[in-house]
Amino acid sequence: MTRRKTRPALVLAAALLPPLFASCTRATDREMRFDVVEATIPEMQRAMEEGRVTSRELVEAHLLRIALYEERVNATIAVNANALTEAERLDRERADGRIRGPLHGIPIGLKDNLATAGITTTLGSKVLADHVPEEDAEVVKRCRDAGAIFIGKENLEEFAAGATSNNPHYGAVRNPWGLDHIPGGSSGGGGANVAAGVTFASLGTDLGGSLR
Repeated sequence: MTRRKTRPALVLAAALLPPLFASCTRATDREMRFDVVEATIPEMQRAMEEGRVTSRELVEAHLLRIALYEERVNATIAVNANALTEAERLDRERADGRIRGPLHGIPIGLKDNLATAGITTTLGSKVLADHVPEEDAEVVKRCRDAGAIFIGKENLEEFAAGATSNNPHYGAVRNPWGLDHIPGGSSGGGGANVAAGVTFASLGTDLGGSLR
């Protein structure tokens, strides 16, 4: 993961714009008849099965949306620097007829209180800014096994204890449909990213109504 203190979204935008625009051109050439941002996960799976889009292109599109929206929405704490590499590996597996599961090649978000082996998991707290778990949470492992690509760790209420996602260390998450409104909490980063089309889905947690 690339930590946000280096403004990874802006770095990614500069690095990815040329291939992203090339991907849009290739998709147009293949007469891609769906909106990558609005499509459902089953629709994306069908599109990949039919060769209309690749997992790499999906990841590129969503990394671009992080670059476009992150400054205003503030929903992502860290971006997965290996997301494109993972997408390419999953594209090769698909080409070989090896499908891991229903999330094969799909970029999704991950609330930053869910443990990721070898990757910082902050729980939205400065105290745990350098906390690196030794193993994945079970839900993370199951999604990986099903083929998911975690595109980033998402902002949240500190220690997932609150209803606003106004984080004192990583900044307030904003509602992408109204920047002067909150997205709710504690899974506000995931909610905001899904609402903005930054990810197809997000893993969150619910102690007292967060996801609901």
